[in-house]
Amino acid sequence: MKWAVHIFVYSSTNTQLKQLFEEFSDVSSGDLIKLPPMRDIDHEIKILENVTPPSQQPFRMSQPELAELKR
Repeated sequence: MKWAVHIFVYSSTNTQLKQLFEEFSDVSSGDLIKLPPMRDIDHEIKILENVTPPSQQPFRMSQPELAELKR
């Protein structure tokens, strides 16, 4: 698994952070900041005009849970 880490240094006087980043530069890779390659199949969700998405709970709640939520 690859991880991307971005460190932003806002002050040029913070040399300790810069040294720490340089010390661990071997575990970071420059190719992680690029976009992934184009795939044969791209995911697409077609949205209809003038239609609102349904608003419903993802799961049913018991009566005490529902009463607590409505409080």
